[in-house]
Order: sequence, then C-alpha cells, then structure tokens
Amino acid sequence: MPFLLVGAGCATSPEQRVEKLQNEKAELRETSGYNECMVKVEAQLAAHDACIVAKLVADGYTDGIDCISEYGNPPCDDTTRYNAQVEANNECIVELEDPKALTTIDCMNLLAE
Repeated sequence: MPFLLVGAGCATSPEQRVEKLQNEKAELRETSGYNECMVKVEAQLAAHDACIVAKLVADGYTDGIDCISEYGNPPCDDTTRYNAQVEANNECIVELEDPKALTTIDCMNLLAE
C-alpha cells in the first residue's frame, strides 16, 4: 500500500530556521530598545576616547597610539608616555562620570524583558 506524505515539502530547512532566528533577533533588538541603548553607550565611549585624545594632544602626544592597549608599542616603552595615557584615561573617567550612564549590560537586559 503506497503512503501519502502530506506536507512533506513544507518542512523548513536548517538554513530557513537560522534566517528566521536572525530576523527575530534583529526585530527584538529594534523593538526592545536595545539598538537605541547601544547608540547611547557607543556615544559615551566615543566621548571618553575623544577626551583622552584631547588630553594627550594638549600634552604634546599626537601619535594616536593607545599605550594601555598597545603597551608593547615602542613609544609606550617610555614611562612618561604610558603614564600620560593612564592619567588622561583616569581624568576622563572622572570628568565624564554620569551615574545615569548606560552600559552594554543595561542594553542586553532590555532583550530579556
């Protein structure tokens, strides 16, 4: 007796499931406020970076090197240059400190609501 497979061609492929999941995640990031939150976090980080650059330029360092993350870079071997980077970073943290500032974790929490 022959079997009739109804709807056999309607099953979703793994690729379709992955694409659907990606689309759902993209929609959730938008509707939850995650995307807008991350724009604010990135703006805060950019302001911090700009503050550091401005302080270093004011101290005469225009090399564009981040001696904290690029410690092995030869100009950073000079402790004066490295210390200028650390001081600029610390000063900018204090200057831009905002108790209401958002973090990436705050944004991620929006996805779980």
